[in-house]
Amino acid sequence: MQLTSDEDAFLLEATWKLLKSSPFNRYGQHWVEIGFQGRDPATDLRSTGVLSLLMIYMLGQRFPKYFKKVYSSSTDCIFEFPFAISLVKITGAYVKLLKKAKLPANTFEEYCEWF
Repeated sequence: MQLTSDEDAFLLEATWKLLKSSPFNRYGQHWVEIGFQGRDPATDLRSTGVLSLLMIYMLGQRFPKYFKKVYSSSTDCIFEFPFAISLVKITGAYVKLLKKAKLPANTFEEYCEWF
């Protein structure tokens, strides 16, 4: 998947800024630190496209305290899991369930109301 539009680039940079205070750089090892599999986060978005990136960004915007807490846990030596790719996989699973009509479309909004 290519992140080619200005909106895609903005979303990628905005997502970076939710997690890190260091300057944004489109490519580099720093993406692995937040849980992507390589130096270019776009390669991990092949299955779900920009939807995953949008989901990561919106979680960070809507629930910043929990978002940072989960990210921090992902880098903890006890839990240590790939934060970004985990959210990409969750997005993919959710889309599959929606396509199979196993989940109502408003489930995520209802879940958000709990917070």
